[in-house]
Amino acid sequence: MANSSLWALLSITVAYFLVSRVSEYSSSKSYFITAGTIYIFITLFRILFHVFLYPNFFSPFKDLPTVKGGSLLNGQLETLLREPQGDPFRRWMNQIPNNGFIRYTHLFNKERLFVTSPEAMSDVLVRKSYDFVKQPFLKYSFGKVVGVGVLLAEGDDHKIQRKNLTPAFTFRHIKSLYPIFWSKAIETSEALHNILEENPYEVINIGAWLSRTALDIIGVAGIGLDFGAIKNPENELANKYASVFTVKDPLAKVIEYIAEFIDLRIVLALPLERNKRLATAAAYIRDFCRQVVRQKAENLQREKNEKGTTNGNDICAIAFESGAFSEEGMVDQMMTFLAAGHETTATSLQWAIYMLCKNPAMQRRLREEVLSVVSSPGTNEPPLNSIDSLPYLNAICQETLRFYPPLPISIRQAVRNTTILNRFIPAGTLVLTSAWASNHSTELWGADADVFNPDRWIGPGKANTGGAESNYAFLTFLNGPRNCIGMGFAKGEFLSVLAVLVGRFEFELEYPDCDVKIEDSITNGPEGGLKVRMKVLGVS
Repeated sequence: MANSSLWALLSITVAYFLVSRVSEYSSSKSYFITAGTIYIFITLFRILFHVFLYPNFFSPFKDLPTVKGGSLLNGQLETLLREPQGDPFRRWMNQIPNNGFIRYTHLFNKERLFVTSPEAMSDVLVRKSYDFVKQPFLKYSFGKVVGVGVLLAEGDDHKIQRKNLTPAFTFRHIKSLYPIFWSKAIETSEALHNILEENPYEVINIGAWLSRTALDIIGVAGIGLDFGAIKNPENELANKYASVFTVKDPLAKVIEYIAEFIDLRIVLALPLERNKRLATAAAYIRDFCRQVVRQKAENLQREKNEKGTTNGNDICAIAFESGAFSEEGMVDQMMTFLAAGHETTATSLQWAIYMLCKNPAMQRRLREEVLSVVSSPGTNEPPLNSIDSLPYLNAICQETLRFYPPLPISIRQAVRNTTILNRFIPAGTLVLTSAWASNHSTELWGADADVFNPDRWIGPGKANTGGAESNYAFLTFLNGPRNCIGMGFAKGEFLSVLAVLVGRFEFELEYPDCDVKIEDSITNGPEGGLKVRMKVLGVS
């Protein structure tokens, strides 16, 4: 909508003309009342136009396949609020005939474009990726917790950050971090073993353990600091992240939509529990990261002065070595590593264990494969040359990431006039891709797209594709220059932790006959956490 101040100025101008020149057409011959009346009339007309007339008669997208039904005023808002993120898009993608676009509306019938074909996704994610930026609301709210690092940076700033961080995420460097992944997985297995020795029937919320494990891993591998979250269930840093990522928040979606119409500063200043929790967590995490960055800089400088060089192998040390980041820039990167680098992997590991519980034959098959190369998963010697080559372990990892992508949707905003599939897209248009939808597309994966089938990843040429022909069938890590820089890190961590736990324990759901629901939070984990019973196997 046009700037409100311009409409107010127009109202005042017209009121002045009416009162001074044709007062019989003014309200009580009062400038104030006349201007107010005109402004109210203009506002009502603008609402009528943008909510009802524009989307139905004037929108450049009115000819696109559009989701049917919904509210006359708020389109598909109720569906989007009621269902877990991604579910509506998966259904629409498979059920609504389209040629690369599906249009839907939500609050006040504001339009969004859901791109569905590989060609359309290629335009958004690869060929014109910098024409589309993350929503301002995401940057200003979520960015408070994850920092404006490589995840949220845009344009040239993103290119510079990505270039200077890439050496820390090469295949060779990630492989050098496997001993960290393995040792932290063992530390977790030892802690769980001790619990089960005292009470073999203890019900374990495995999600909480996996989150703390992943936080410790990113701590050591990312910044060279052991947070001790595995040993300490009351770890303050872990609790702050849990308060943001795992707390169900019915208002989150509503606030996101309202932020499209109201100044972000006003939205984030509202006295809501969500805003208070976010502000508290953000302040603690940023202050914590700032202290660590300063200490890290001092340690690296001391080492350089004493030895003439630094031997830091963690991601933070490599970023420091590039010289491309200021202190606050390093704080942002660290916040990004900690947030994006632990909760998403922990969520994926929960779903892997859930599916292994629901499919005992898969669990036995995976365990046999792991034990064929790791006779004692409780040792501190990871089989670096074996874990990556285990086909069924890789298949379970890939199929879990396909079936339960931790970040189900990605919303971009056109920052300039551009095109998708040669169709004009005006600046400001909201464009959405959905890993939840693409990863379950029957067109891209076949009739069994909604079946959890690890074997689709086994066979010549299938280990990295699952048999899908399109690069856009698997969007868990996105694609193109904005794909997840930590993909190799996440997979290596996933493989190591799952191998250790499955090799040492047998898992069963607390209620085996019940299906776990999806928690509609940032990362779409199991509702209430995944509660399991664990049996220690006859290996040490």
